[in-house]
Formats: sequence, structure tokens, C-alpha cells
Amino acid sequence: VEEAIGLARDPATRFGLSLRLGRLQECATLLDTEAALRSDAGKARALGEAALRVGDVKLAARCLRSDPEASLLMAALLGDTSRLAEVAGEARRTGALNVAFQAAFIGGDLEGAFGALIAGSRFAEAALFARTYLPAEHISRAVGLWRHQ
Repeated sequence: VEEAIGLARDPATRFGLSLRLGRLQECATLLDTEAALRSDAGKARALGEAALRVGDVKLAARCLRSDPEASLLMAALLGDTSRLAEVAGEARRTGALNVAFQAAFIGGDLEGAFGALIAGSRFAEAALFARTYLPAEHISRAVGLWRHQ
């Protein structure tokens, strides 16, 4: 397999062989420099999963950035509140409201978590969330929406 990497001209083949040998940095370089590989989300995911297996959390986070659930996991694992806020915003824009709620809540953005519940028409949950974590005006809003549902 070592010799095959030297002979391979196709970036996808070189990527696959490097991944099999555990040469994750070579794979990352190929992903960064080869447009054809960058557009293949499966390659980034495979590299991210391999990076997790060997404990390279930063490489995994970089590779799994386009996957909302994986981004949430990585940001929470790293304690990166700014990335959690980004994940919440991206998830909300794409309609992944469960991820948006979790990212906002874990990141300490209680207003954002409440907003994700409201955006998902989860008014009962929003009312209970507001009762537990937010000022009274949020409860009134959630209950009002719940009644009109």
C-alpha cells in the first residue's frame, strides 16, 4: 500500500490509501488542496471519523463542520461557545431546530433555545422552558401561542 501511494496520481485514490494507512495529515492536505475532494462530503466525514478514532479532536471538528449534529457534538466536546452559537444559527437557518435548540442551550443562549422551540411550534415545551429558565413575559408569549395552536 505504501508503494501504491507513490504511484497513484488520482487524488481520490491517494486519499483512500492514505486513510487506510492512518496518514491523516496527508488526507487533510489532499482535502484542502484538491477541489474534487473538497466537494465530496463523504471524504471529509471519513477523515473526521478516523481523526476521532485516534483522538485528533481538532482535525475531526474541522472535517465534520458541515454536519450539524457532528458540529454540535464537536463544539460541545471542545467547550467552544462561539462555535455552538454558529451551529445554532446554521441549524436554525436550515430548519434543524432540534440541533439549534441543543446548541443554544448547551452554549448558554437561553433566548436562542426558546426561539428554536417557538420556531418549531413546540409551544408547550417553550412554555415549560420559559417557566424554568426565562422571565415571565416569555411564558405569556409561549402560552398565548400554545392556545392559538
